[in-house]
Amino acid sequence: MTRTNGTGVPVELVWMNGRPVVTVRELAAQTSHEPFWDQALQRATGRPWLLPLDHAPDPDEGWRPAGSIFHMQRCGSTLACHLIGALPGVVALSEPMIFQALLSGPGNLAERRVWLRRLMALHAASLCRGGEALVAKWSSASLVFEHEIAAAFPGVPAVFSFRDPVEVLVSCLEGPPAHARLVEPRAFAPHFRPADAAEIQSWSLAELLARYQGSCCFHASRADRLRLLDYRALPSVVWEKLAAYFGLPSPCGAVLDAIRARARLDVKDPSQARVFAPDRERKQATASPEVRALASRFVAPELEALCARHAAL
Repeated sequence: MTRTNGTGVPVELVWMNGRPVVTVRELAAQTSHEPFWDQALQRATGRPWLLPLDHAPDPDEGWRPAGSIFHMQRCGSTLACHLIGALPGVVALSEPMIFQALLSGPGNLAERRVWLRRLMALHAASLCRGGEALVAKWSSASLVFEHEIAAAFPGVPAVFSFRDPVEVLVSCLEGPPAHARLVEPRAFAPHFRPADAAEIQSWSLAELLARYQGSCCFHASRADRLRLLDYRALPSVVWEKLAAYFGLPSPCGAVLDAIRARARLDVKDPSQARVFAPDRERKQATASPEVRALASRFVAPELEALCARHAAL
């Protein structure tokens, strides 16, 4: 669920002479249920205006988001994000890809830290005008930049959402993520990384996905401060533990009832008409020997190392 306040929001980032410039457009005030923030931005209207991040205001020194959600793919992170966003006084951004455009562009570390803070503050200024807390669910490709994100927002509690690797691979093969073949080589762990983008094209889709999911776990294991959110603990872990970990009030009464009702629906369905159907047993039953071998080779060891390094939520 996304609540917008009827004001200009950053919708795109372009690079001009190596400097980031944000395109801003009006987004009408309403509550919507698009799974991802960029889908909500398709409702933006009016003439855009440009704002160089070099000229954007800095947030107050003590300001920070309430929490960060990192994840592998198809692991329930979108549900966790939307349930957190359903709490009163909270705005949750589900994979705003404008940050990926900033992180993967030019600039030194000091500049990018400033730009990251200013870009996040622009979102907060437009979406949190009533003083709401802001939670960001980053794209899985952002994990390679986790240390930069943590440096820009020190002290912000972060979680990594994961799921059984076999179930993740089955889900990804049933409906491949958009642009899977366009993943940048640097998004992979060093020991899974292709020599160049051409080598990625030579891998089977299953191997590419397995290498990528393992890389997500590898990058997460390098984080200094992180808690793990197991798919099997959803949805109750959101209101029982995640809210408090992010410093947000734990829901109760009618609010909790509403969030529980929301959790029974398919979060990927913007119409809110489809009930979520659990599929763990089906995915395990239909996994091919190839999928199991790839999960065991590329993902399971990285996930095991991650769980040894970071505690569960």
